[in-house]
Amino acid sequence: MKPLTIAVVWTLSFCSMAIIIGLVIDAPHLLLLEYKHAETNGEVTRTFPEEHGQVEVEYIVAGKTYRDAFAPHLHMRIFAKGDSIRVYYSPKDPTTAFIAPPGEILAEQMPAWIAGSLLMSTGVIAAVLIFWSPAAPFHRFSRLVSSPKVLSAAVTMGVAGGLLLSFF
Repeated sequence: MKPLTIAVVWTLSFCSMAIIIGLVIDAPHLLLLEYKHAETNGEVTRTFPEEHGQVEVEYIVAGKTYRDAFAPHLHMRIFAKGDSIRVYYSPKDPTTAFIAPPGEILAEQMPAWIAGSLLMSTGVIAAVLIFWSPAAPFHRFSRLVSSPKVLSAAVTMGVAGGLLLSFF
């Protein structure tokens, strides 16, 4: 496989992974709110400690009451029912809102966004190199990697690692 082909495949996979991760972390709304947002005060109506500290917040915009659940960004601040909280919302669509400044949320998530895109795209390139040309020196490795025992062990380790990381 030519180096230019590898570079193109890596670039496409990096961009694809960055888009997917960006959609998961709601980057389009965060970027729009960073550009133009309004602020109001809201009140914590419920807490969900078993959901990583998620809170339900009620806020009023132009006389209409909105209620939404939010993840507490920025150092996992703990809220209690009845706490007053700042809500950053879109003037065009008040249902698009966050309880932390959008720029700070983006800054907090940017390292993981880039690292995840790099790691996942590197994995895609490795898979392409292994399965594109199963000739030596990758032939033995591709047979090993595609064996059911190795695949199930890798999936088990990934799930176990994800569980351990979620506890922290």
